[in-house]
Amino acid sequence: MADVDNYDQYNKNQAGVTKIAGGSPELSHQNTIKKDEKPVPLYAYFAFYILGVGSVMSLFVFILSIDYYKKVFDQENKKYIPSIFNLVFNLGSVFTSTFVAIPIQSYVRSHRIMFSLFTLNLIVLLCTVAVNYSSSLPSVYEKDSPTQSGVFSVVCIFVAVLGFSCGINTACVFSVVNPIGPKYTSAVMGGIGSAGFLVAVFRMISLAVQTAVPKTITNQMIIVNVYFGIAALIQLICIIVSGLLIKMSFTIVSIPRRNKDVEMPKVMDPQDFLERSNESMVVTTPQPKVQESVLDRIKDYLKTVWIAIAPGSNVYITFVITYSLYPTILALYVSTMNQYFQESGFFVATVLACYSLGDFLGRVLSVFKKVHFIPVNWMWLVVYARVLFYVLLILYLRYNLTIYDPLKITGGFFMSLTGGYIGSVSMMQGAQRVKGKRYAGGAMTLFLNGGIASGAVLGVAIGFAVAKMPQS
Repeated sequence: MADVDNYDQYNKNQAGVTKIAGGSPELSHQNTIKKDEKPVPLYAYFAFYILGVGSVMSLFVFILSIDYYKKVFDQENKKYIPSIFNLVFNLGSVFTSTFVAIPIQSYVRSHRIMFSLFTLNLIVLLCTVAVNYSSSLPSVYEKDSPTQSGVFSVVCIFVAVLGFSCGINTACVFSVVNPIGPKYTSAVMGGIGSAGFLVAVFRMISLAVQTAVPKTITNQMIIVNVYFGIAALIQLICIIVSGLLIKMSFTIVSIPRRNKDVEMPKVMDPQDFLERSNESMVVTTPQPKVQESVLDRIKDYLKTVWIAIAPGSNVYITFVITYSLYPTILALYVSTMNQYFQESGFFVATVLACYSLGDFLGRVLSVFKKVHFIPVNWMWLVVYARVLFYVLLILYLRYNLTIYDPLKITGGFFMSLTGGYIGSVSMMQGAQRVKGKRYAGGAMTLFLNGGIASGAVLGVAIGFAVAKMPQS
């Protein structure tokens, strides 16, 4: 009789929960979810935006000095410097973030680790300033100087170290963000896009400064070290701001451990109730935990990657284009309006600035669902259409056919707009699919890094081929 009374009381409690939530189990489930979902605080969103800016400053910082290195080293090999630097940097970044992604999942939840990694990256940036100073010595400018090859090797090593530190930062950032949800992923992607635009603006300012001051060794050395100093300062600000804001954000945002379905309240069968009551009276001894092997972790990681294969493929192809085909197009671009505009480098800098602006705006538009201009189901078609467009454009420029400067600038803007939009939306889709999985942070990072690595290797091959092509 006591069991029956307990059973009736259990069902009354469940009915009361259902009535308060909305009158039915389905409404109870929906309202519970809506109640648990808290709006994203503005400072929390801004924290991850700053995190995105700081995580890639070392990715863009050496781009500012590529023109400088092309002036420093001998004339015969200077055209290969961008391709070599891109390959060394990106492979270092990809190797680190890919292999760090799995073991770092359990430790990256603390923002103290993030702080220490950013500090490490800051030290690397300051060390690179010293390398730039050594490459500015007059002996480097001497023709056939043995110092040149030694300095070039040291610079490549430090570029690789920059890549390693950036790879660690990227793995840490996405390991924190992707398990939380797509909203924070979009914030990080927006920060990455704005960092690229910021560097493009710096590059235009650098060209203006270089034309205004005498082209002496001392002036060149001062300019390039000022760039690295600015980048280090920006990264230091990102360390402080993101550290403080993330500490505030994680009091509201909770990172799920596993992907568990929410059980709806239901009326229990009397027989099940009696069986559970009897089971609760049985004393069970706790079973020892089975140690998970490395192979099991890898299998779990690959399963998570497979879940996000569709949006991940879009991310992969988009970054392959960004790091291989578009640099090739820039190498073939020649201004048709002004010879000084071309020789001074302002034309390519303007194209890059507009490209970075379009990429940033595309990432921003991806956050607002009401302005999504590419249907999700057709996004893969747009991805392959962009590949075809870039290939046809390279062939068009290869045969010395003229494209007017405004078309080059606006075309690059709209192509980067779609690229930034597709990349950001796909990253958010992948984060949504693997949300709550143990290796959610490393799944989309694998596609991102795979695209960067493939684009870097392909870009070197195309760069050597373009160097032997007659320009338009």
